[in-house]
Amino acid sequence: MNQDRINILIQKYRDNTASEAEKEALLKWYRQKAYQDAEFPESEEAVGDFMLSRINNKIKQVLNNCP
Repeated sequence: MNQDRINILIQKYRDNTASEAEKEALLKWYRQKAYQDAEFPESEEAVGDFMLSRINNKIKQVLNNCP
């Protein structure tokens, strides 16, 4: 799906004018994009360290945004 089509579907979704098929197409694109951008641990043994690192990074982000 090209960027113009994505933008149209997003706008239609926001305007609540998207058909069920258009909503499904947008959701399918979003899921593919989210999966593509996701990070995964290199091995099963690294899952714990990977998750701890992600949690620590999220905590730092939240703390940096606090007044």
